[in-house]
Amino acid sequence: MLQRLCSKRKAKNMAVPEKNPTQWTNFESLTVWYANRCQDNLNDLNVIVTFIQKWWRFQRKLKRPIKGVTLIGRIGRFKGSAKPPAKAFNNDDVRSIRGIARRLQCNVDPKLQQLFRAHEKLDGTNLGVRCDGAVFGRRIRIYGETYQGVDLEGVVPCDEQVRGIKYDMLVDLFTYDFYETSQLMIYGELICNPNKFDYSRRCMGYKYYCFGAMVTIQMPTEKLCRQMDTVLRRKGLNFHHVIWNNDHAVYRIMLNPAFQRMLEGQGISTSLLLGKGTLRQVCLDLKAMMMTDGFEGVVLTAPIEGTYFKWKTSIEDKSGGFSALSELSQSYSSFVLELAGIDMELVQCLIEVATPKERSDHTCNQIITSRHFESSANFTAEDLDAAYKSALTKFDSLEAYFEREEQWSIIQYLQEEVHMDLSAMTQSDQKIINKSVKSRVMAEYKVWHKFQKSGE
Repeated sequence: MLQRLCSKRKAKNMAVPEKNPTQWTNFESLTVWYANRCQDNLNDLNVIVTFIQKWWRFQRKLKRPIKGVTLIGRIGRFKGSAKPPAKAFNNDDVRSIRGIARRLQCNVDPKLQQLFRAHEKLDGTNLGVRCDGAVFGRRIRIYGETYQGVDLEGVVPCDEQVRGIKYDMLVDLFTYDFYETSQLMIYGELICNPNKFDYSRRCMGYKYYCFGAMVTIQMPTEKLCRQMDTVLRRKGLNFHHVIWNNDHAVYRIMLNPAFQRMLEGQGISTSLLLGKGTLRQVCLDLKAMMMTDGFEGVVLTAPIEGTYFKWKTSIEDKSGGFSALSELSQSYSSFVLELAGIDMELVQCLIEVATPKERSDHTCNQIITSRHFESSANFTAEDLDAAYKSALTKFDSLEAYFEREEQWSIIQYLQEEVHMDLSAMTQSDQKIINKSVKSRVMAEYKVWHKFQKSGE
């Protein structure tokens, strides 16, 4: 009976909702970024090693490269000052090698010395509010008065507040027509699960905290974009281009002091500031706090440059940065890593924070065993469970879809979301995901439907 009822409604419920035109893309993981940075430095070191091998072999007319400690010892003393024979080496290559050698000899990554601010990364659901009053989840527009079981009235910013921020940011920049056609959407976390990370005790449950914004301008010209860049810099905003084509340009605005003042002027809350200083120092200062696993993590943003990272605690981090850094530290000696300009204290800090720990009850991250998981998949059962839970936070609650008789729509949305999260490219992986998601949602639907019938 239930299966026939669902089948009859399936075709009816596949109406396509309005998609979010300016979706907020994910932050880059700090551990993955630094692991890649370390690997790039090691690759550069290898270039210098190869160069020195060729140079010394040419000078000494050897038929085999120099090996061992003799070669490695010369790397630290190599300054690129001697002039190699012109016939053997291209001058451009020599200049490039000199630049790499000087950078590695400084032993300081300029990005690590850049000033950053660390705000708490809240674990809620991503919600965007546009200046015309439209409200969007991460993927699609929200038309109801509730989302994830939270009453939106009086919780999310109203259109007047968002227009006030747009006015502060754009009104004196260009013509009236430009101001009217441009769009501003602020993004934040709606804390829909107050039992997580003591949000209820901290009086944060069912509240909205802004972390950024998207500005869209129509029909951008190169001159217009240059003017926009100039004015945003003058305002002290941290921004970068997300999209720039003939139809429109999209700017992402990150949370920094200037933007925070605009938000506070409109009565919009932001996440808690946990630290500030150089990127390296902020990471070392927050190490002890991050190892408590008492919150999801932090978002690290530069004050004016469009640079930002997310740094999650071990229980929340699924980026793979821990494995990459651990492999690097085990594959190379500390001597070679230091020659490559790698900050070993920071590497150790990131590894210790990311070291997997036992999952506790308050994190709400217990693994759900999937009956449809197969060992041939390119992901683990834990990965599938985590991706499914993450997908649930990007749409309205299942009960809301059930009440609207749109269970087949939410199944499709969740399947597509999990496909993207797990990078499921093969048909076999997609089939496993589709079967698992459908089974979970329909199990919830049966419970909900039975409850509804019992109340009649």
